[in-house]
Amino acid sequence: MQKAYNDYTEAEMTTVTSHFGDGRCSEWVGEKPVFLSSRKMHGYRVTILSKESRISVICRCPESNWTVLKPAFERIITSLKDAPNGE
Repeated sequence: MQKAYNDYTEAEMTTVTSHFGDGRCSEWVGEKPVFLSSRKMHGYRVTILSKESRISVICRCPESNWTVLKPAFERIITSLKDAPNGE
């Protein structure tokens, strides 16, 4: 993530427990280079490790949309926790 975004900062990670395994979730902000300017982005990064695989989810949006989309992103992350194993 740090390679893809300028001025990248990430909040302290929180633990995510799911049917797939245990993982980490953190909120982040950074600037995405776009042509001759940049666009401030905001999102969540989730990584869950199971015995056989890794699940990575990146939720991102422009900073101006964060307040509206944050609840949807949190619902996506919660759906990982609630999903039965194998689905």
